[in-house]
Amino acid sequence: MSATDSLRQQISTHFGDEVGGNLAEECISLCQMYNLTADELFFKWEALASTLGSRVLNAETIDILRSNIHRKTTKPETKSNLNMNIVTSKRLKGPPKLGGSIYSTPKKPLAGPINGASTGDSSRAGVAGPSKVQFVGYNMDGDSRSTRRYRYMYEKILDRSAALDDRIDDIAELVQKHYDIVELDSDLKYEPWLAFLRRVGREKPAVILIVGPFIDSSHPYIKNGVEAQPDAMANLCRHVLQQRSFYPIFPVPLDAAHEVNLDITHSDGLSINLDTADDFAPDVLILPSKLKQFSKTVDHTVVVNPSFLTKGTFAHLTYAGSESGGTIKDGLRVDVVKLE
Repeated sequence: MSATDSLRQQISTHFGDEVGGNLAEECISLCQMYNLTADELFFKWEALASTLGSRVLNAETIDILRSNIHRKTTKPETKSNLNMNIVTSKRLKGPPKLGGSIYSTPKKPLAGPINGASTGDSSRAGVAGPSKVQFVGYNMDGDSRSTRRYRYMYEKILDRSAALDDRIDDIAELVQKHYDIVELDSDLKYEPWLAFLRRVGREKPAVILIVGPFIDSSHPYIKNGVEAQPDAMANLCRHVLQQRSFYPIFPVPLDAAHEVNLDITHSDGLSINLDTADDFAPDVLILPSKLKQFSKTVDHTVVVNPSFLTKGTFAHLTYAGSESGGTIKDGLRVDVVKLE
């Protein structure tokens, strides 16, 4: 039984059989939208019904229930944001001191000290000059926002299906191009071979003559094998690069669909090499996560996980330039600094 079917059964148990059809779907939508259980939704309805004077859940009263839940949910969130701003401003009155552990990329040391990444007294830390970084992306002014073709919280099933079909076609095209597959004229499940083995198992012949071609054990692909990759963190980063998406886990699993609000129809915006004709990997890839902070060179990409600043860590990147014909990673140093 799926999570939705289980939730529908619990709602029917609490509200009765008269709540069915569209009303049941509305109740399921409320539970998924506000992360409520069927018990919590029923308690909220009981509390509201005592003030309404009506204990019948219908199309009119469920709209009132939705507004009541939304109002009570947004108020604590606004208060929490206000408290967070107050606490943050108090913590930022004094300059932080850099120290503790520094996790660096396994590179040769650069000439001269690294400004802002050295341990010790923060008064000697370097001061950043004017930024030379230019913003590339959507304009954030009011006119651009009003004309942008993005309908938030609105996604058609057909558009969602078409986006997933395009994703499948893209991956299939990559596999076909890599292995030079002209057409899939063979059974990928090896059904003829399995049927042959079943018959051999039944009849048990004394001699079986099987004509190749077979791959010899001296074949270089068999002899050399695939290089072992024992580093689990590097493999996770490599999966992101190979799947060419900053969030490759879509569609989102059904059990977590109400927690991850990912619009599938705009998933092309998560593509790593969006709007480019060439197939390339980025020189630097920043993947913040709950995992322990690290900096690794995965294939030809420097991957940085700075973790969270709330845990007292951040990443400091220094680029000293690269020699002619060299790559960016040759002149790049990454220090994952732990604050004290």
